Amino acid sequence: MTVTKARLDQLEAEHPTLNPERHYTIGGAVETTVHSNVEAERIGELTQGHRVMNKAVQDFKTNMAFKTREGLARGQFKAAQFDNSTPIEANQHFNEKERTR
Repeated sequence: MTVTKARLDQLEAEHPTLNPERHYTIGGAVETTVHSNVEAERIGELTQGHRVMNKAVQDFKTNMAFKTREGLARGQFKAAQFDNSTPIEANQHFNEKERTR
């Protein structure tokens, strides 16, 4: 299931408002059950959409934190490969080496 902000907004906008009108409907328990099922599906999809969006945000934040640390670790590792160089110098040297391949 693909979840988008627009779909969540649509589901939230579809929340029924009480508007007393006369309609020729089946009425009774059958109608109540149908309306309950439709509303339960809408709420379930809305809840699932919010969970997916919140998880995506959390995963993004986690990945950003790890990528920052990964870059730092990579620079320190490259610096350790070259004697007496700073991580920045080692990274520049490594990048030049990669370009010449």
